[in-house]
Order: sequence, then C-alpha cells, then structure tokens
Amino acid sequence: MAHAPSSASTDKGGTAFALAQAAGNRRARAVLAKELRGLPWSWQQLHECPLWVVWPIASREALCALAGLGWLKLSLRSCIDGRQLAPIVGLVGPQALSAVLNTDTQIPALALASAPKPLLPPQQSIAAYVVAWGRALLVWGCPHACRDALAGHLSWADAPALVNSIDVHPEWAQTALRQAHATAAAAGLAPVLPQDHTYTTDTP
Repeated sequence: MAHAPSSASTDKGGTAFALAQAAGNRRARAVLAKELRGLPWSWQQLHECPLWVVWPIASREALCALAGLGWLKLSLRSCIDGRQLAPIVGLVGPQALSAVLNTDTQIPALALASAPKPLLPPQQSIAAYVVAWGRALLVWGCPHACRDALAGHLSWADAPALVNSIDVHPEWAQTALRQAHATAAAAGLAPVLPQDHTYTTDTP
C-alpha cells in the first residue's frame, strides 16, 4: 500500500528546491556582474538588473521581437497583406507570432482599449521596426536609473528615445513584457533563468 509522503520529506524537498534556486540566482548574478563589469554599478543595481541581459544574442533578439510584437499587436493585426508579416515570422517562427497576436487573455480591458496603434513601415523595414520597439520595451522594464546605461552597453541607441511613448501605456507595456517572456519560454526561444519575469519599473 502506497503511503503519502511525510511532512519531513516534503520539507526536505522544499528546502532543496529553495537552495538550488538560490544557487542558480548567485551563478546568474555572477555572470551578470562579469558582463557589466565596465559599468560603475552597486550590487543592488546588479540585483535589480534583468537576466535577459546575459542571454545569448540570438535568444535576446528573439525576446526583443516578441516584446515588439506584443507592443504593436493591434497595428499588426490590421495587416491585410500576409506578406508584410513574413519578415517577422523569420524572427520568431509562425507559432510564436500567432501566440502573441491572437491571445488577449489576461489583458485588462482598459489597457486593451487604450493600446497603442502606430502606423507600420513598409515590409522591408517592418522586422527592424518590431525589434526596435521590443528593445525599447525591455529597457523600459528596467529600473529607471539603469536604463540609459544598459541601452548603451547593448548598443541599443534608439531605445531610450522610444521609452517616453511607452510610459503613456504602462499596463499595456507590462502585459507585452510578460507575454514575451512566457511565449519565448514556451517556444524554446530563450533560456529559462531565475527572475526572468521580474520588472521593477519606477517610471515617474
């Protein structure tokens, strides 16, 4: 006859998981500190910095594309010519594209009603446009004091200029960021690291 696990064994399992998670966090923060060693940051600033900064470039660019898709969702849905979206499929794949564009669950009605809907550029530049907005969204999701330094470190020169537009739609931006991370993880486009979904925005 099978016996239910005792509270002692359950506690042991929980403790082991917590220790493993803490060790993973320490390793990730050590990698982050090495990556950003040229920046005069405190340990507190490093702790607040999101871990996508040390993702492989391809994974990070895929995350940027997904974030940009979420931000521009309503504009992209209005495309009646599927060929205009073809360059974006090349960035994230058809399933991830569909997941972002066709999912409205967990989006507050107020955020959806006031979502941004900018005009899209021609087909030949739409992929770069989506990625640029995604980079800006990821920068926006960082602590305010870290934004410019991170954008400079990553050579995302255009990102800070777009942040002011994102400030106008904070709920929509947060939703796009969460969905980008969830879609990236589900599609295997990015590594799963501790605290990936933590955003500590402190916009004025």
